[in-house]
Amino acid sequence: MSADVFEGLSEAQAEAVSTSASALAVVAGPGTGKTRVLTRRIARRCRTGDAEPGHVLVLTFSRRAAAELLDRLAALGLPAGPRQGGVSAGTFHAVAWAELNRHHADRGLRPPVLLTRPRRYLRDSLASVLGRDAAPEELTALGDEVGWARAQGGTPTTYGTLAARAGRRPPLRPELVTAGWEAYTRAKTAHGVVDFDDLLTSVAELLEGDADARAVARWRHRHVFVDEYQDLNPVHLRLLRAWVGPRPDLCLVGDPDQAVYGFNGACPDLFERVDRDWPGIRVVALEQDFRASPELVAVTDAVRPTRAIVRRTSGRPPGPIPALTPFADEEAEAAAIAGGVLARHGPGRGWTHMAVLARTNSRLRVIADAFSTAGIPWRLRDARPLADRPSVRAWLEAMPRRSAAADLDEVLAGRPDGPDRVAVAAALADYRGAAPSGTVGGFRAWLDATGATGEEADGVGVDLATFHRAKGLEWESVWVAGVEEGTVPLFTAGSPAALAEEQRLLYVATSRASDELQLSWVGPAPSRWLASIEAATTTLATAPAPAEQGRRLTALRETIDTQPAAVRGRRAALVAWRAGRARAARVPPGVILPDRDLAALAESDATTADDLAHAAPGAGRRLRAWAAELLPVLSAHGGP
Repeated sequence: MSADVFEGLSEAQAEAVSTSASALAVVAGPGTGKTRVLTRRIARRCRTGDAEPGHVLVLTFSRRAAAELLDRLAALGLPAGPRQGGVSAGTFHAVAWAELNRHHADRGLRPPVLLTRPRRYLRDSLASVLGRDAAPEELTALGDEVGWARAQGGTPTTYGTLAARAGRRPPLRPELVTAGWEAYTRAKTAHGVVDFDDLLTSVAELLEGDADARAVARWRHRHVFVDEYQDLNPVHLRLLRAWVGPRPDLCLVGDPDQAVYGFNGACPDLFERVDRDWPGIRVVALEQDFRASPELVAVTDAVRPTRAIVRRTSGRPPGPIPALTPFADEEAEAAAIAGGVLARHGPGRGWTHMAVLARTNSRLRVIADAFSTAGIPWRLRDARPLADRPSVRAWLEAMPRRSAAADLDEVLAGRPDGPDRVAVAAALADYRGAAPSGTVGGFRAWLDATGATGEEADGVGVDLATFHRAKGLEWESVWVAGVEEGTVPLFTAGSPAALAEEQRLLYVATSRASDELQLSWVGPAPSRWLASIEAATTTLATAPAPAEQGRRLTALRETIDTQPAAVRGRRAALVAWRAGRARAARVPPGVILPDRDLAALAESDATTADDLAHAAPGAGRRLRAWAAELLPVLSAHGGP
């Protein structure tokens, strides 16, 4: 085996790559190298003959992620793409679409027609129920509720129960959602079309009910890898089970603290129950962050949900402490960010090394205006899908749907160079890899199914992205704007589940930087989660320099060595108690109780809550509250 498969890996990464477990879950936080582990594990298995490249399937949630994985595998010497007998990678929808088309082609049947613009069907269906034209918010609500419920595996008859259980309150009565959904289903059947949600359920039903189709699919996809496992919803999980069968050859990679697609029905507890969903699975945790400085790790962990499975540590040298800055209004905030970007731009730090993140697109538009005024190039990471761009739509609609996709080359050759042309050419090459004899109509459907955006060709500039869109990306310097109540979290996030997801979104945003992080807000009400971030930055700011820490540690050890055995025993017990409280609160131990107060307690003869407060006045209030825990710890080791 080539040594480069294990080159540069940490002990935990090497364990994930080398383990012989047929079912493996890799819990990997930001910067811990999950993509490296995923690709190296595939390469190691293929090189040892434990897996065949042509039977490896990698499921992702974006076309960009699939392309990156294939590029990395190619760099490791593995063939990529089914046409070369190599690894297949794609989104759940794209792979399901290919599966359906392949199944129909094998049986000489006409492939399904994919409904790429369901809004008209939804509009007409809802109008038939209401007896009038639907208002825009009603139409949006129907689409959102049907999509959410179908992701849960629901049906029109179960929608009301599901919605009530989840506390959903759309601007459309449950009975109207049910009736509109039923009318929409009838309309699709009458016209012989399927929508994106049908792709997943149709393939799951096909594999569950057709033994031959199931055997073929499991033979083709013998080794299945899933990226961003925490983003699966119940329908994704159902389809995955149908693909892998009762004896899974499976590798799941993801981070439970980055489960941020609740609007798509994602299950944030997938990693917590992974051993129940996949009995016998081995779990490996990657804890060392190779991207972010210790200061950034400390600050981002301050907003990390308390349900986190693993803790991160930094493998980087120290860096600047993240800054928190209030502003009077959005324009002042945007102008200050523009000034900061200009100050940092120069040799060694180009525009693309920086990003501004916000919870909403409206906040990003204010930033974009300030950048344009300052002459800063920018690009919006929330770009429209290629299929929605007027020029691309015009090119595709000018061609007969049944004509060969290869004919598009002639159309593209006559178009001027530009981002759209380059992006369509790249997407067309990918499409041919999945469907060598595909049609123009098939290509249009494929663009919708994969969600191709062509971001890679959208020019060079500072990235502007929503928290959702920033997931999986990284920059050297990151500004997180609009971190105030009503925006972070959104004022509509009223339920505990919604608030937990908003907290995870902030965690995603703050963990995108490798070197420098700036957070800002407008008005008198900063986000509720900024308090914990401020506490972390305060702790960092008051921590002594490494050299001074070493001198203090030496002096402390000398002092401890000369203390009576009872004091040393109490001190050790207090350190253990403090560590447990710090783990539960997900803060550094010094935040619970500084060393000087801990030392004072160890030397005291406290027997009451007042004694504790007197021994360490600076922490008196907390010590009184913790008296029931602390007094037994001290009394267990006798007097001073």
